[in-house]
Amino acid sequence: MSRTKLVEALERLAPPTPAACLVLLWSYYHPELPAVENDLEKAGISLRRPGRLSPGRSLADCTAELRSLVGQDVEFDQFALAWLKGLDRALHHNLLPKRLEGTVFEGIDGKRYLLCPRNNFIAETFEERAPLSTWAANQGPSMAEYVPHIVVQPVETPGGAFNVTLLTDWCPRHVSRLLKVRERGRLRIMMWPLATDIEYPALDQLRDGPPPAVLSLKDPRNEQALAAEVEAALREAAKQKVTILVFPELAIPPGIYARVRALLAAQEGDSHPLLTVLGLCHACPPGGSADVNEAVLLGPDGTELHRHRKLTRYGMKTGYPCGEGTETGLEIHILLSPIGNLALLICLDLLHKDVVRVITDSVANVFLVPSLSPSTGAHRDRATTLCADQLASTFVCNRWLQDAGSTATSFYRVPSREWGEVLHLPADTPAGVQPEPYLLFEL
Repeated sequence: MSRTKLVEALERLAPPTPAACLVLLWSYYHPELPAVENDLEKAGISLRRPGRLSPGRSLADCTAELRSLVGQDVEFDQFALAWLKGLDRALHHNLLPKRLEGTVFEGIDGKRYLLCPRNNFIAETFEERAPLSTWAANQGPSMAEYVPHIVVQPVETPGGAFNVTLLTDWCPRHVSRLLKVRERGRLRIMMWPLATDIEYPALDQLRDGPPPAVLSLKDPRNEQALAAEVEAALREAAKQKVTILVFPELAIPPGIYARVRALLAAQEGDSHPLLTVLGLCHACPPGGSADVNEAVLLGPDGTELHRHRKLTRYGMKTGYPCGEGTETGLEIHILLSPIGNLALLICLDLLHKDVVRVITDSVANVFLVPSLSPSTGAHRDRATTLCADQLASTFVCNRWLQDAGSTATSFYRVPSREWGEVLHLPADTPAGVQPEPYLLFEL
């Protein structure tokens, strides 16, 4: 798309506003940034920290300046990107007025966008402790460098594959407690991959003959042992004042789900964890015709705040002994909270190309991912990309099937040089091996 068309779109704004100008500039540079930065680098210009525009310049003056630079590609991009960062700063200082919530703006590409605060609590905290500029400079071009405070969120998802919904309605009690976490700067996220091997009856089919096309992982025989470990995890999370506790995929049958909710509801006062993520076993919902694979987010009192239905399904391929015959979801919900913009995904959701295309253009910056996988190498690669592209943090709680063997780890990746991981080991691990029962991220 030509620079002339960008200027003409800016000139058509009547009247021009910082938000409308930002959306036009962002939608122009978002697909072009790698090529633009390459041209600027060849010209010996670094815009990773572009200078401020002269104070007091009007939007009309800036548009006129761009018009005068149309024939000078490098100078045009240098000015436009500096202006883009200035618009981001102006909207941030005005706290992105509430009146803009839900307002739709048209981009240079004809698509519709919303503006949302980036609200990246984890990245902002690391920035305060040690500047991220050196780390980020090695990660490749990113619009987050030029628009660090505001996210331009597409209204329609590419190809219409998935819908993105922003959730802002939190219980005031939950918001109050999460605000305290932010104010005190003490965020703790615990991933508990479970040492108890879950004895699904369906796994017997893998031992008795050729594997079936699909398996339904539900109704574990050892639910009592599993419940004991889940309750131990809740006690440890309460003891350590954990903010978010994450269990793995396909781990929680209905009876344990009800028990977890009851235990959380019975707590009093300043109880923890504040949020609990449970990967539920396969189940056929009322009125449904097939199983679903879901994860739920519970509040500190056991209230179900959100339910995510897995968007993808695994198939018979290397490492997977059979397929997953589930009905998949179409919704990605982003929960705007005081500790970041949270998104629940389940295992392969994190890797699916259409899902990735949506979340990398979204306001989400904290991904909570229950997982059941023989390998998490691809998950780690995706987490690194998300970290580079949008300074997002990813927390994967992973386990694998009994007797199958795996070196896959649960891990977290955050906007710093810091990694964390823990290997899921079964309860009958040989003597002398001391597996960590959980992985704890502390900010």
